[in-house]
Amino acid sequence: MNDSTNQLDTFKHLFNGTSFSFYLFAIIFALVIRFLLCIFKALAHRSGETSAEHEGKEFWSLMKHSFFSASKTSESYQINDYFLPLIIGFFELITFPLLLKSGFLQIIAVWLGFKAIGTWNTKNERTAYNRFLFGNILVLSFSYLLWHLFILKNFSRVLFWLHPVIFLRKVNFHKNSRRLSSEL
Repeated sequence: MNDSTNQLDTFKHLFNGTSFSFYLFAIIFALVIRFLLCIFKALAHRSGETSAEHEGKEFWSLMKHSFFSASKTSESYQINDYFLPLIIGFFELITFPLLLKSGFLQIIAVWLGFKAIGTWNTKNERTAYNRFLFGNILVLSFSYLLWHLFILKNFSRVLFWLHPVIFLRKVNFHKNSRRLSSEL
């Protein structure tokens, strides 16, 4: 009984300690994910995956219609998603780090399972399902990043992710500095 009380207390205080920056970064990450997924969605429409009506159209036009959910064609249901994936992804980006904080990993697993079962027997093309999987990978990755940045406040772990980029810049800097010193 004591464990369940502690878990309920933890669940009640999930939102304690979250800052405005946490929500701002969640919105930014949700928009980045939408942008990346819309690139692949526009490519699929352009290649004629959904209908012949979109085949061969200009990529940026399809990208704009997909990102802003603003297609007015007869086949617009294939482009317009009415921002539902963005809204769902935003709420996932908020809740997943908080669930990681409290140790409720089972809730994340069950949610992802329900999402996968919901798309299991649909008439989606393979690339649509792959976009769905890629979106989930991005949400989980950005949730992990948000967890480290704003919940654990563990910036060294984030720097560890960026370490290869920093290391490569240092190597290029040292190569250039050695070359400059040898020229002098």
